[in-house]
Amino acid sequence: MTENKELAPEWQEQKEKREKLVVPEGMSKRAYKKLLKQEKLAAERDEFVAKRKEKRKQLRENKKRERDSTPQPSPPAKRIKQEPTRSGVKIVLDCGFDDLMTEGERTSLARQLVRCYSENRRAPFSVDLHISGFNGLLRDRFENRMHSHHLQWEDITFDETDSVDTAQPTVYLSSDSSDTLTELTPGTTYVVGGIVDKGRYKDLCKNKAEKLGIRTARLPIDQNIRLSGRRVLATNHVFELLLKWLELKDWKLAFEAVLPSRKVIPPKQPKSQATD
Repeated sequence: MTENKELAPEWQEQKEKREKLVVPEGMSKRAYKKLLKQEKLAAERDEFVAKRKEKRKQLRENKKRERDSTPQPSPPAKRIKQEPTRSGVKIVLDCGFDDLMTEGERTSLARQLVRCYSENRRAPFSVDLHISGFNGLLRDRFENRMHSHHLQWEDITFDETDSVDTAQPTVYLSSDSSDTLTELTPGTTYVVGGIVDKGRYKDLCKNKAEKLGIRTARLPIDQNIRLSGRRVLATNHVFELLLKWLELKDWKLAFEAVLPSRKVIPPKQPKSQATD
């Protein structure tokens, strides 16, 4: 009996609410109750959404305060492009062998010339770069297939003739020479043969240099590194080696930095002595 008396006030309150319920005209009591229930759910949903927004806002503010209170690392210093140092060395890429190459070889040479220009632009010690013998089919490729982009290049000279100015000391690099190049000297011109021929024309650059009265020299390959296959290097590799020597003043390090590993035979490792 005591339990029923305790529940009586709650039951009485619900009964009073039902009795006070005023149903709008034209609507059944059930439909009106359903409408009230939907309105209640909508109100609860709006309240839930508002609370969730407030909670997210609070989380963002907490994270912002945490970031503001945490010391942030300084942004990396903006890299300043350094202008290369002029080495005082002049390098001529002699491309006067247009008629001795196939179309594919001329295409390869064109790519190598682009590489040479790019390497000289970013080298710490740049050279005075000239391209001689720039005519015929090679020039046609630059002007048509490559859309004359070379006309926008800077710090480079294109010469249609394949003659070499010998007003200053000049050395024509040739793998067939009996002399070895030991260093690069400011005020000297070094000529590199611009040809891709897979070794078909032996003594080609050497003979041309002798006709022009220019002394020849070969790179100090044997003294610093062992090559696999042919000892003739690509035009761009020779050019990059000269740039790297100007930077490092060390032929061995220059060869190791420039030549692809597939062309280099690694040094033999000393046999370890057996222990008893």
